[in-house]
Amino acid sequence: MAIIEVANLHKRYRSIVAVEDVSFSVSEGEIFGLLGPNGAGKTTTVECVVGLRVPDAGTIRVRGLDPLVDHAALPEQVSVQLQESALPPKLRLGEALSLYASFYLRPDDPEGLIETLGLSDKREAYFRDLSGGQKQRLSIALALIGHPAIAVLDELTTGLDPQARRDTWDLIEEVRDRGVTIVLVTHDMDEAEHLCDRVALVDAGRVVAIDTPARLAESAAGGKRVRFRPSAPFDEALLTRLPEVRSLEQDDGWVLATGEGDLANAVILTLAEVGVSAHELDTGSGALEDAFLALTGRGIVETEGGASRVERRVRREPERRAFRGWQAGGKRGPGAPAPPRAAFGRLVASEWRLTLRTPAGLVWGLGMPILLLVIFGSVPALHDPIPAFGGLSFFQVYLPILIALSLALLALIGLPVPLASYRERGVLRRMEVTPVPPSWLLGAQLAINLALFSVAALVLVLGGAIAFNSHFPRQAPGFVLSLALAVAAMFALGLWVAAVASTQRAASAIGAIFLYPLLFFAGVWLPREAMAPALRTVSDLTGLGAAVQAMQSSIQGRFPSAESLLVMTAWAVIFGWLSVRMFRWE
Repeated sequence: MAIIEVANLHKRYRSIVAVEDVSFSVSEGEIFGLLGPNGAGKTTTVECVVGLRVPDAGTIRVRGLDPLVDHAALPEQVSVQLQESALPPKLRLGEALSLYASFYLRPDDPEGLIETLGLSDKREAYFRDLSGGQKQRLSIALALIGHPAIAVLDELTTGLDPQARRDTWDLIEEVRDRGVTIVLVTHDMDEAEHLCDRVALVDAGRVVAIDTPARLAESAAGGKRVRFRPSAPFDEALLTRLPEVRSLEQDDGWVLATGEGDLANAVILTLAEVGVSAHELDTGSGALEDAFLALTGRGIVETEGGASRVERRVRREPERRAFRGWQAGGKRGPGAPAPPRAAFGRLVASEWRLTLRTPAGLVWGLGMPILLLVIFGSVPALHDPIPAFGGLSFFQVYLPILIALSLALLALIGLPVPLASYRERGVLRRMEVTPVPPSWLLGAQLAINLALFSVAALVLVLGGAIAFNSHFPRQAPGFVLSLALAVAAMFALGLWVAAVASTQRAASAIGAIFLYPLLFFAGVWLPREAMAPALRTVSDLTGLGAAVQAMQSSIQGRFPSAESLLVMTAWAVIFGWLSVRMFRWE
């Protein structure tokens, strides 16, 4: 029974045709291989099958589901090991499996998978410290944690040493023995011959042949073959008169018989009748490489170097799938189960652990403003009332600036840098093939940074009032409203930075480009009252400058001006809209 059906699939990237009229079906319980050079369209094909890419034409059914219409229901049926996908470097192996198990309604036992895959001694190891083979074993475990009916494994053994490759092959066969149908994407001929029940040869976006590896190779070689060293000389006529033998060649002690039917048994039994044994017996039908060469006119190795043009186009033109990712569970078809709500709490807890293990954001977003509070609060001269500041001291005026400093650091560095890193490492794409939408990971990061800012603001306000005799904001509702709009404006800007930054380094650079001018106009280095009129006008139009002005008004007992509130609202709306429109999961 066909469990996957693909008919007339097309996918184009502007002038590059990645997939052209691909059709195939996968039977339940088999290992089906997509074999071809890099850039042949194999990965694009399976990404259309699992709903990661939107085909231009064609139909796809996976256990009767349409990957686009029923996208939210698909991850409970299909698991995916992506070609380029990693985990956060400081996430422990056991934590990763427990976290991903929480994404599914009926998960497998994480501890059982760890034992089965031989990873017991690496349970507490960070992902960054795992070997290549151990990372692949973890990928298989993550592909099995949801009890899938189908597992899609994309270039699983690339970069592994020979022993690790063999071990991984054994694991794939064990997975099939568990009742899982496997779609294996590979350019490794030996891997396809060793593992696959059937193979689709793919070249230049087309399927050129589909059959068992033996039949494909037999067709290319013109029949079956048996190669051996005889234990003693024999009369060639013994074999050439057999109906199964078409031809016989001897060379340097080796005998090569080609033919059809039950060739191997016919040769072995006939020789045994005259007391001759066939040593170092090698049976086969030729190589898949020969089949590919016969069908395409070139070998897979020859086409490897020229395939990068398609791959570069795919990387430059990632799919815009925000319409699914922003929704809880994506586009939900009839009967699609909702993702477990407890998974969001597990995500937040996991992200919090990772934040503690990489404490740079804590140091800058929380530690630096508190340090400045202690420094400025400890200078007596800064507590004298200043008429130009409405009778407030320099310290009281500077307190909102410290709050703005904490907000800017967390919003422009603490939020976008991890998100850009997750996109760069493929974490967001890995999330997208689970029942939990990747937007939950954004929500977890937002929740953590919002919590950190809330703590920082509370410590600054309470610390200033209790330790350094600064009074609380006299207009409390206005102060709270100012904080809320400031958070909305700056975190929207931070999400936009995460949306446009393709790498972690780019996110740091873009965040810094916005951070330092905003801090200047917020008055970190030069009080707003000391700025030239033109600079003060610019300050009033920046989200952070408007936030400081609103908070200072609240401290003085005045409700924030409508202009400052409107500016923060505009920043929140504009950058929030841009974030949703421009955010990419890959």
